[in-house]
Amino acid sequence: MLVAHEMKVVSPAPDAGGSHDRVGGLPTYRPPVFPVSEAFGGQHCFLLQLHGLDRVGLASFRCLQIYQSAYVDEGDDPLPVAILVPLDAPLNDAGEGRVCASLAPRSIGWDEREERAYPRSESGVTPALLELLKSKLGGLAPFMEPPVEGARFLGQIAEEPWGFNFGGLLLTLWLRPDGQVVCVCV
Repeated sequence: MLVAHEMKVVSPAPDAGGSHDRVGGLPTYRPPVFPVSEAFGGQHCFLLQLHGLDRVGLASFRCLQIYQSAYVDEGDDPLPVAILVPLDAPLNDAGEGRVCASLAPRSIGWDEREERAYPRSESGVTPALLELLKSKLGGLAPFMEPPVEGARFLGQIAEEPWGFNFGGLLLTLWLRPDGQVVCVCV
């Protein structure tokens, strides 16, 4: 049995930019590098940031930020990029980054729950499986083995209720043995 920290919308208010765990707006802390689209050359949009990484054994980082190409509708890869922001990262006082215009700023809250391996069924979809598909840090990886040998499941993010576009898929986050976070959509 594993503990999962389920993400929930706390506030769709425009002042959500002041919340540490949030969707939309600009990052609170400056990442080591702002990701750029290889195909289109422009800076990726800021999607969200998550603090309290001690929930998944990463207390040595300030937060996890997720970015995505601003050119997905023009055919760019919708796979987001995850960045672990170090504890000594400066505040983003200059307002650097690119806002994702399609995202309404929202604060993120957390509910803790225990997860068990779900029983398989003929139809493949059970209430227990649906619970595992919610946005969360920690818990069980519902669909796959690690994408890289030795990688550890950190969590997953669903498109809704946040308004993300992962091509209709679920974004999973994995920590590789070298300390990098890998994004995989399933």
